[in-house]
Amino acid sequence: MTTDLERDAHGNAAKVTVTTEGDRRTFRTVTENKYGTSDSDQRLGRLTATTVTHTRRKSSETADKALKAVRKSAFAYHGQAGCTGGRAAHAGLLCREVVEPDHERLKVTTTHGYDAFGNRVRSKVEYFDDVPVPGQAAPTGTARTKTRCDNDMVAYGSQGRFVKARFDCDGRKLSEVRARDAHGSPTEVRRFLDKA
Repeated sequence: MTTDLERDAHGNAAKVTVTTEGDRRTFRTVTENKYGTSDSDQRLGRLTATTVTHTRRKSSETADKALKAVRKSAFAYHGQAGCTGGRAAHAGLLCREVVEPDHERLKVTTTHGYDAFGNRVRSKVEYFDDVPVPGQAAPTGTARTKTRCDNDMVAYGSQGRFVKARFDCDGRKLSEVRARDAHGSPTEVRRFLDKA
């Protein structure tokens, strides 16, 4: 296995190529990354897009006959166009991740929310759903976009330092820290089990 790494002027991984050869086959994964346009985005390594290309080729095949799969993702940060709802203190924190942004039917969008301290407390996931419910017409238009986890899943203490409680995607409490030692490690945790 060999790994080739190309870095940009700020030391960010611009292109990573991993090649594995064996059993008369060559497997190659090429990851190409793009970072923000501002100098600070590049210095801080704020990834804006990544493309991962997987190829598998038998030694008897030409390059154009190799099996190929390409996956893309895009990223946006608070303080940039298209990211609303964050506070000024959230500038630069990850706002949105989009897997397969160019394919409406495959696209999965995760939008992150933060508390006043910058702790990530919410990660809302939206995806395309065209699977019809038996006995109902297939969904159309915006009805095809489904959402899950549109609520806070973590609650922090009043100083924003330690996790106080965790919740599931439906907002039900999963656990709650009842006591901590002098170093902040939980010593008593109450867990809530779903008995349904």
